[in-house]
Amino acid sequence: MDIKKTSLILVLFVIVFLSVSYLSYPLVGPDSGYYLATAREFYNGKVYFIDIATAYNPLAIIILGLPYLFSPHPDPRYSLIINLFVIWISAFVLYAILQKIKENKNENTFYALFFVLASLLLDGSYLMLEPISVFFQLIGLLFYLINKESFQNKYLVFAGIAIALSFLSKQYGLFILAPIGLDILINKNLIAKKISLLAVGFIIPLSLFYSYLSYNGASFSEFINYILGSGIHLDKGNGTGINYSLTTYLIGFGVFAIYNLYVLFIPILILKNRKSIDYKNLLFILLLPFSLLVLFSASYAHYFQYVLPYALIAFAYLMAISKVQINKYKEVIFLISILIMISISVISFTRKQEKIDLQEATLQQLSPVIPNKSEVYLDGISPAFYYLCDYKSIQLNKIGFTFPGYFFPNTIIQSMKKNSFLVVSKDAFFSYRSQVSSFSKKEITIDNQTFLVLKKE
Repeated sequence: MDIKKTSLILVLFVIVFLSVSYLSYPLVGPDSGYYLATAREFYNGKVYFIDIATAYNPLAIIILGLPYLFSPHPDPRYSLIINLFVIWISAFVLYAILQKIKENKNENTFYALFFVLASLLLDGSYLMLEPISVFFQLIGLLFYLINKESFQNKYLVFAGIAIALSFLSKQYGLFILAPIGLDILINKNLIAKKISLLAVGFIIPLSLFYSYLSYNGASFSEFINYILGSGIHLDKGNGTGINYSLTTYLIGFGVFAIYNLYVLFIPILILKNRKSIDYKNLLFILLLPFSLLVLFSASYAHYFQYVLPYALIAFAYLMAISKVQINKYKEVIFLISILIMISISVISFTRKQEKIDLQEATLQQLSPVIPNKSEVYLDGISPAFYYLCDYKSIQLNKIGFTFPGYFFPNTIIQSMKKNSFLVVSKDAFFSYRSQVSSFSKKEITIDNQTFLVLKKE
């Protein structure tokens, strides 16, 4: 059996299967609903951060919201197509980077396709900000590598622009500045000039965004708070809504490693080939540990989209310099990973219809009780329904479309205006009970769980 050919065929098959299934049976996840509801307000003329309270930088949400230019309530498939397209063009950029490590079209094509497959499994069925942020990171890295070869200053400026766009897509994209900065210091060549050119490029998009906010009344200090993730002042919550323990992080990384088995061999390859690592190319290894910094916030599957390309780059570089003959083992490692991915994708697909049915049942319960375009706060029901039911925020410039647990019940009640709604699970109602005596109440049942729909009269 030709393992390499078998692996390539399987990768292509699963990519096609997942892409078709995602678009044929779209499921709006909690994050997806948050992003689309936020994009809707932006395309309706609201000013980002000022009129719209959110902790997320704007660029990726604006890109995912492009279908709002053509429809007041676009099909989520259009935004999902944007996500899938970005993953694909990122794969082309990753291929170009890998070619600079070792010119091997067949091998680098496989790595690029593996990147697409793994990205699709890392919450790729939902709308996510990470693919867009990763795309701009990879573009910035490619421009930086071109500058190392050509010594043309314009590519450093382009790299800075791309890194800023990654940061403006999602704040976590900023980490790539650290390994690139270290590489500049390690190579000891025109350090001040290179850092200055990178900074010039980085400042250009930030200046444009600051001009937009400043024109709409934001101060410079507010601008800094906004872009660093303080665009919404939370009563409570840690930005992810979940307190993570070391065990949770290890489990998250373990799941990632199960279908990226090659990651487990990277430390071994570093030890085996430490004398062959050229300090001028140390960047290809440094990218990986710095990408792991993202996980300090949380270990959601889609956060590993930041880790994935740099794990592949590190592995490809170590294989290129390796004196240990493990090519056959490498092919088996990737084949096992692909087979695990197939199993995961089949299990996910069989469960997906249940999630779609539940989402449809929830829509049927909510729609008769709360009219579209009503001001609503959802506590216990997925933020997906801000988009699906076309609901508005109870106070867009303060609460926005936040996840439950970010604000105290007292803050929610005080932010509600007449004829606005609160949807809360029966268990969570205890926290609101003393403050909603004048509200009208209705009960609805979703997935055998009772929720209260409270209307402020």
